[in-house]
Formats: sequence, structure tokens, C-alpha cells
Amino acid sequence: ACLYESEENRSYQLKKLQKVIDEEPVYSSNMLKLADFLSSYYIHPIGEVLKAMLPGGSNLKRQLTWEKQENSNCNDMFLIDAISFIFKRKSSLRNPSFLKNLEKISEKLQIEPIKLQDALVANRLLVKRWHQDVQTRETKANVDDFHRGKITGEIAKVLTPLQSSVFEKIRKKLGTGYHEPILLHGITGSGKTEIYLQMIAKLLSLDEASQTLVMVPEISLTPQMTAVFEKRFPGRVAVVHSNLSNSDRWRELEKTRRGECSVLIGPRSSIFAPFKNLAQIIIDEEHDTSYKQNTGLMYNGRDVAIFRAKLENAGVLLGSATPSLESYHNALSEKYSLLELPERVGSRTLPSVEVSEVRPGSQKGVLIKTGEGDRNKESREELFEDSIPISPDVIRELRENHKKGLQSIVLVNRRGYAYYLFDLNSREALQCPQCSISLTVHKKSTMLHCHYCDFSQSLAQAVKENPSSKFVSVGYGSEKAADMLEKLMPGARIARVDSDILQKKDLLPETLGKFRDGEIDVLVGTQILAKGHDFSKVTLLCILEVDQLLNLPDLRAGERTFQLMVQASGRAGRGELPGKVIVQTSKGLHPIVGAALRHDYGNFIEYEMSYRKVHNYPPFSRMVQIELNSTDPKLLLTQSNKIESWITKSLDDDSSPLSHIKVLGPTSPPIEVIRNRHRKTILFVCKNRKILHQGVREMLAVFGKAKGDLRIKVDVDPQTLL
Repeated sequence: ACLYESEENRSYQLKKLQKVIDEEPVYSSNMLKLADFLSSYYIHPIGEVLKAMLPGGSNLKRQLTWEKQENSNCNDMFLIDAISFIFKRKSSLRNPSFLKNLEKISEKLQIEPIKLQDALVANRLLVKRWHQDVQTRETKANVDDFHRGKITGEIAKVLTPLQSSVFEKIRKKLGTGYHEPILLHGITGSGKTEIYLQMIAKLLSLDEASQTLVMVPEISLTPQMTAVFEKRFPGRVAVVHSNLSNSDRWRELEKTRRGECSVLIGPRSSIFAPFKNLAQIIIDEEHDTSYKQNTGLMYNGRDVAIFRAKLENAGVLLGSATPSLESYHNALSEKYSLLELPERVGSRTLPSVEVSEVRPGSQKGVLIKTGEGDRNKESREELFEDSIPISPDVIRELRENHKKGLQSIVLVNRRGYAYYLFDLNSREALQCPQCSISLTVHKKSTMLHCHYCDFSQSLAQAVKENPSSKFVSVGYGSEKAADMLEKLMPGARIARVDSDILQKKDLLPETLGKFRDGEIDVLVGTQILAKGHDFSKVTLLCILEVDQLLNLPDLRAGERTFQLMVQASGRAGRGELPGKVIVQTSKGLHPIVGAALRHDYGNFIEYEMSYRKVHNYPPFSRMVQIELNSTDPKLLLTQSNKIESWITKSLDDDSSPLSHIKVLGPTSPPIEVIRNRHRKTILFVCKNRKILHQGVREMLAVFGKAKGDLRIKVDVDPQTLL
């Protein structure tokens, strides 16, 4: 209020403004409302929410330059002499040089630098420029050319009767503002992407300034989606992902903010992108857990998208071949509209699926000789096949497919070379010194790596530090599977795709591009390969094991297994030739595995929903998981005991919201230590979201101020309990 006091009534002197940091607001009014919602719903400090929402690269120091204006009508010789002194013979100066010369002439003329600068600008003798202006003007030209018809995109495909029926139902809602979300359940290869494209085209025909956000779960999908959308809308597509440099990411977001693109493609963080005229949001592969942020503000990009759509008065569509149980339950409850595409486009059929049974038994391994950091070639060749229990049927099918000149995908559920090093003397796996998890063997059995804290150590060093141990390398991952197939399939061009290669910029799109162009015969990888890729020449897909995923002590283990199997199977037979899938498992009779083998989503839903309902798991309840962690196990135990006592009393207090909540814990999670921090978790479960959040806030009000190095993490709607 003191800012509006008259100068005569002030007992103090106001300081002069040095500069305006942001010429335009960083957050729109809708984004501030979104931040308020996120802070409340995810029980997270508003300051950290606002920080998480800042677009990537927004802290870049853009290059500021000052330009001398020659065509000014100013006749003030005082100012003309000043501008001549500052620029001398130059027409533009970078900011440091400009400020230096401005200060010199201001001191000489006995005037404050800021006043002289303002006078020069006001009289149109001086103008400032940012280095990105040229880039955005070039983009704007492309968009204008598109509007004038100088640039034409790929012609839309003719929709099948089923696609036309679905599109017509969507079309009636396009451009009408926010409506109930639409869940598009379309089997793999049913043409969901074409419907996305025609939705955008139709929306642009209604309003050429409209913008669409297309969210994808993985960076691996971004190059493919970008190429598809660029062909249809050349010059009108922006893309953001973590592999872009800060400057490139900022440039793409600036295009979006200025309305100079019609489509933005990006991962979960793209939901915070600035838009000029956001009209619809498309969430592809909506079931994918990659939409969930697991650090800091632990939001779900899919759920945030629905709330932002309400704020922006935009439509929202969720697409998947294997919808999440939460989304499908919302559709059954008529909170969402449900549209289905149960057939593949054209005459293509779903791939045939065969089971290759493997018997559960003792894990074989490769002996690591004491004092050696690597095995000699002879021992490696002798024990290699025995250490990987791949069915002979799988090897035979891969060889035959290669002989036919066709492509194959081999899916392995783990990355790395081997699961772990097992000490035959102590009968224990070699663990990470900072986490209660075994180290994974990498780089052809020469390095050990922790997938939780990034600790790494050479195998030679580990053997040297444990001279009395007798180590065996147990199990296999994508790296070892690729290595083995190179030996068993001489002449075949084999490449690997997993999260390890994501660290190398451009290697992922380059590898996927080569595979799509037929320059690779067999692509070996992890779950990254199961997500939304369209490889028309792939006719064989082998899933080496799903048992580990199904056996995880997690409420969504069955759902993840079904989604992986169905999504992976969908990568085969997408071209003219029929596809075939081989699943190697010891659980062929499990109901979820059986449903996945038949591509039977209905049967899976019936089985999984009944299981969730009996145990009161989501979507029939809401969950919040609290994690306490500390480097001091005694401090952690003391605090968790206090919380446990408080919870016990609150559960018996009818006036407390906790009396209506099921509370599990504090307990030690499966991975008890990560990065030298010991962990305890508490799970709150309740059907009523408001009561659930009240109970969590009540606990945080008492114990939220952590002592010492004790930290508290709040995970609303957790996607995993591990």
C-alpha cells in the first residue's frame, strides 16, 4: 500500500528501478491457478511448484544488443551527440559495451544513465534487440506461408468405417471448449494417430490460430511422432524433450507462446508449456507410467493435463491400446466418454502369439576368475549360452526370420549385461555401497553399476577388493542378449536400444531410423521398444521373460505385465506381412498372461478390477505414500516410532480424519537404502479424497518439520510402492 502514498507523506526515499527483469509475465493467470491446484492436490510447497513449472531453459541469458536508429526525427542535439558518442561508427553494440559507453557519456553530461537511456529510447534513437527474434520471425514466415497455401502437407488418409464413426463423434465436440475427457481405446495398429492428425486439421479449419498439445510418454517416441506430424503440418510443429539443449528448448517454447506453431509435441513437462491459444490436448499412450514425475513435485502429467484443459477451456483426448485401470474406470463411470477401435487398419490382423515354456530353476552363471577383471575368450565362449536361458525355439525363429530378409525385435526386461555378481563363498550378491540393491553388470562384464544412485566400479577393482571371494556373473540383460545373438546369428545386423544409450545424444533416433530403413535386422532392447513405435517391416517379436515383472511386490504388477505384453506384441505385423510373437515364460497359465496372449483387454479388466475391488486398491480408493529418509538410521527409527504412536492414537479418535483412513506403516520398503539414505514408508488409503488429504495434512502439521537431515517426500496417487 505504501507504493501509493504521496511523495509528501513519505518518511523515506524510494529506490529507483534498475531494470525490468521480465517484459512479459512468466506465468499466465491460468498457470497461476494451475500452480495453486498442484500445490493443494499434491501437498507440495507453492514456491517449488512454481519453480517446477518454469519452462526448461528459461534461465538462459539471452544475448541483448542495442541498435542505433538512423531514421529518427529527433532534433535534440544533446541526444544526437550522446548516441553518436555511444556507438561511434557502429550501428549495434552488445549490452556490456553499450552500458560502458552509456556510463561514460552520462558522467560527462552529468545525467543519470537510466534517464539518458530512457530519453534515447523515447526519441526513437535507440532500440534493444534479443538474439532470438530472427529465429522466431523465420518460423512466423513458415506459418504465414502455410496459411496462404504456399506450403501444403501430406494428404490425409481415408478413414476406415470404424475410424470414421469414432472421428465423427469427436468432431461434434471439437472447438466447443472443455467437455468430459474422451478415452480412445484402440488396439495396436488401429489408426489412433491418424485420428489425432485429422482432429488437429479439423480444429485448424475452424480456427487457424488454435493450438494442440500432443503428449508422449517417452523421448524415444518423439522423433517418430515429430516426423509424422511434420509431414501433415510442415512448419507448424514444435517439439520439446530432455535431449534438446536449453537454447533449443527455449526457442521451441517461445514459438508456442507466440502462437507461431499449431502443434507442440513433448513429454510430461510439456503440460506446463506457455500457449497463446490452447484448444485441445492429446495424451498418447495415456497408461504409461512415464507420465508420473518421481522426484520433487510428484505430479502425473496425464491428470494435470485434464485440469489444465478445464482452465484453458480446451478439449482433451486420452489414447491407448491398454488404458490404465483408473482411466477405464472413469469411462465406465461416465466421467469420460469411451470410444473404441477394436480392429487394425486394412486387412492387417493381430499377430499370432506362442508361448515358449521355461522351467523355473536355479540360475546359471559365468565364473569370474580371481584376479581377473574380464574373462578370457575361451571361458566366455564355453559358458555363454548356458548363462542365458533362451529357448532354442526362439533362436530358431529368429534365424528363420533373418533368412527371409525380415526384421525382428527381442525384448528383454532388464538393461545391462548381467543381473548381479554372486559370491559363492558368502552366498550373497555384491551390493551397492550406497543402496540396498545389487550392482548390475555392464559393458560386457567389465563394469558394475547401480541403477538407483549411479555408483559405478570396474569389475577388476571389485575382484581385487575381495580376493577371497569366488564370483559368478548371474543372469542377463539387454546388453548381454545382444552380444549373444551376434554370436548365434553371424551375418545378422544387430543393435541395442535401452536407457543406457539415451545418454548419448542423437544415438537413439539414429538407431531407430536405421531400423526403420531396414539397415538393422534384429533390434534388442528393453521396454522402450514396446511403446508406440511403428516398424512396418517387423514380423517377429520375442519377449524373453515377463515373470520378474509379474512377481514384483506391487499392486500394479499385473497391469504392467499385461500392458507390456500387449504393447510389445503390437510392434509386429504392422505392415503387409503377418506378425508373430513368442513369449518365453514359466507362467503361461496365469490369468493375466493368458489374457495378454489373446489380446483380451475385457477379460483382463474383469480379473484385475475384481482383485483391486476386494483389496480396496485404486481405482476404488485413493492413496498417498509418505516416505521418511535419513542418513542416520537411529534418527529415522526414532521419528518413525513417534509417528506410529501418533497414528495409533489418531485412528481411535473419531474426531480425526485418520479414523476413516486405512494406514499401513511406517515400514521398510523393498529397497531400504538408496544413496546412503535409509527409508521408511507410510501408506494412506481412503475412498474419499478430501478425507484422505485432510489426514495426510494433519500428520504433516505435526511431523512435517523434519529434524536434522531427515527428509519427507509426499507421493499423491503413487504409481509404484517399491
